[in-house]
Amino acid sequence: MRFKDFYRISPQSLAALSEIYDVQNKKLSFNHDIITMKLIINDKSFKKSVIKYLKNDLLLLHEILLKVSDYLLNTYKISLLDCFSTASMVMKIFITEFMKQERNSYFI
Repeated sequence: MRFKDFYRISPQSLAALSEIYDVQNKKLSFNHDIITMKLIINDKSFKKSVIKYLKNDLLLLHEILLKVSDYLLNTYKISLLDCFSTASMVMKIFITEFMKQERNSYFI
């Protein structure tokens, strides 16, 4: 399993990304200042709201990743899994689109 930070590819907040990519899930509001472990453990209603908020974040990010991945694959034949940053993604696009005949001589 590999973990990557999508923020290195698109340095935006989840709220901004949900608007940019026009996804179904939208960022929920939540007061992060009041969170304590004691509150999460002792208040079942609060714990449910935290879980709902975090689950929504995951679904939102998943939806964004699918849209970006599909776009890169369908438009440039590039897998998002091979991109570690905006720079590596742009270089892959440049090589596949503008240096097709020399593609095999570069490694990124």
